[in-house]
Amino acid sequence: MKERAQEGFLNKLIFSSIGGFVLSFALLYFDSTTADSGVLYSEVTNSRFLFQFMLMVLIAPVAEELAFRAPLISKSKIISWIVLLISVVYILVTGINESLGSLFLLIWGILILLNSYNSTLVNEKALVLSSIIVFALLHLDFSLSLLDVTKFIFMLASGALLTWVALKYNLKSAIIVHSMYNFGVMMIFYYGLQFSINPQVQSKCVEGQGICIEWQEKPYFDSFDSSVTYSNKFNLKANNATIKLILDNLVISDGQKDEYIILHDSYSKFDVFITNNNNDPLNRDTILNMLEEAELIQRIRKS
Repeated sequence: MKERAQEGFLNKLIFSSIGGFVLSFALLYFDSTTADSGVLYSEVTNSRFLFQFMLMVLIAPVAEELAFRAPLISKSKIISWIVLLISVVYILVTGINESLGSLFLLIWGILILLNSYNSTLVNEKALVLSSIIVFALLHLDFSLSLLDVTKFIFMLASGALLTWVALKYNLKSAIIVHSMYNFGVMMIFYYGLQFSINPQVQSKCVEGQGICIEWQEKPYFDSFDSSVTYSNKFNLKANNATIKLILDNLVISDGQKDEYIILHDSYSKFDVFITNNNNDPLNRDTILNMLEEAELIQRIRKS
């Protein structure tokens, strides 16, 4: 690109990036669902943190910047062939139906390979936009939900920002920015920072029976220990507990298990308080009814 045209294009990139970030955060307020971080949460908690840290903060930023930003700066045939071969191998191992991301990576590999041999075949701006789009698509779950749309816009904005950094400064700067972002994500997991779109405690009370249930869903990034207390059968108090943990702590008096469906992700944690102002003990059946009233479970009653 000519210097003035390139400067104008870079300005459009950074403003588009800022606009994308603003739009993605705005869309969160129209989405009633929460981000399902269960898979990543499981990976982090069930493996060595140091390995995950190295992968997310050091390896992934370098690999992704070499794959998506380096071809925009230099016409390296080696990088082009590596990206192409990785996508082909991944498709052969998992199949196209299971790896839509690798299919997009394959298309990107073909584009940069053509560009490395003949830069006139692919328009430079089109190549930049393609790198941003494919980068965003690789980070999607393809669930076709509002959350996925929001994530796509956010990743487009992230890709545009990293591209702007790489083109305006250098590839090393883009790697550092990418690494710093991933470092922040890992620290959220490690230190269990608390945040939620709507942190207000919801509550439902059964009038006339003197029984009340209050609950609050907690974010996935919660490293505090779980606890469930069922004291004197007149109240139940659960902190940072999954619904399954709460149910497992209830005493089965008749030796038979109730059938129920948990209506939340198995990784979701809750603060749940059930208080009973009656003189009658708070029995297991009543607790299950209250959990169903709060739409935390759905009981399956046998006819």
